Amino acid sequence: MARYGYNVMSKVADVIENGNWNWPEDWRNVYPVLFQLPSMNLSNTPDQILWQNSEGKIVPFASKDVWNTIRIRDQQKDWSKFVWSAFNIPKHAFLCWLILKRKLWTQDRILQWNRKVHGSMNQMCCLLCYADLETHDHLFFQCSYSEKVWRIVRSKVGMTMVNEKWDDIVEWLIPRAKSRAIRMVASRLIVAAAAYAIWSERNARFFFFLGKGLPR
Repeated sequence: MARYGYNVMSKVADVIENGNWNWPEDWRNVYPVLFQLPSMNLSNTPDQILWQNSEGKIVPFASKDVWNTIRIRDQQKDWSKFVWSAFNIPKHAFLCWLILKRKLWTQDRILQWNRKVHGSMNQMCCLLCYADLETHDHLFFQCSYSEKVWRIVRSKVGMTMVNEKWDDIVEWLIPRAKSRAIRMVASRLIVAAAAYAIWSERNARFFFFLGKGLPR
């Protein structure tokens, strides 16, 4: 571009002369599509950055509109209000989203991936209880270690009757997800924080061979 007098600050008007494109002739073989562009008449109105949205309308450019146009849409999940509550701690909310999507790299998923790559692998066990294979359902909160954590924290927010199964916990939270009552907000925070603590403890043992005892 510099060879022909253009740079990153060049404007469309710099390559238009009397309504016709004035591209360097040397570009004809390299960029033939440029020579097929229709003529353009410029006006003196200020430039605008516009975007064609999903409805085919030309609107002022905004990253929100671009995202809404290109993203894959799906039905809103019934648990979304529980996960993405304005009161939730972002890193805790993100972890809960991964759990609900079954996207954490638990050992059962690692085993499936490893079989495809290497054939087979000795079965691994949960590093929190050293008993069963680590899965999403086992970690949250059916493992003997995480179950004890759940039993400790659930009583603090009136969830004593909710058992340790993740699906049952989520089912209890969903109809209360929009509530701004202190106990309901606290229940969402407690569940997310407990899940985050369990996953952090698991990672400490998995990657660094470290671990903590149960809180008293």
